[in-house]
Amino acid sequence: MKKGSYIWPGAIILLTSLFFACYQGSDIDPEPPVFSTAEDIINPPDEFRILYNLKIVGNFNARIKLDTSGVWKLEKETAPSSLFWIERVYEDSIAVMTIDNEMIVGLEGGIFYNFIANNNNYPLDRDLFVHFTKLPYNYENYPVKF
Repeated sequence: MKKGSYIWPGAIILLTSLFFACYQGSDIDPEPPVFSTAEDIINPPDEFRILYNLKIVGNFNARIKLDTSGVWKLEKETAPSSLFWIERVYEDSIAVMTIDNEMIVGLEGGIFYNFIANNNNYPLDRDLFVHFTKLPYNYENYPVKF
């Protein structure tokens, strides 16, 4: 065997060992958890996303119940031309609030809200991600509540 033939395998082993010795996995989740519309979402974390698998026709509903009242930022991350709104059911009526692309709104804890999306006659199926972030604002003093 040639004199230098042991250098390359040794170098590869050394570099691989250094990589694994220095690598530390991240404990930080790269993005907030994603929920589907298949089941009710009860007491979600302060930041999360909902995935709506929009078909060509029909409304798709996510029922959410928050543990406490708070001020939330709602933001459509994809499918900007889709329709998105909130419904709150009262004994004798249903209140509706339309969300264009982004909105900050106070939501009451302990009740179910319906967050509904529609593909808005888009000719193909597509996914809509809606990002929910709880903000550090005082719910009682926030002017826009639903």
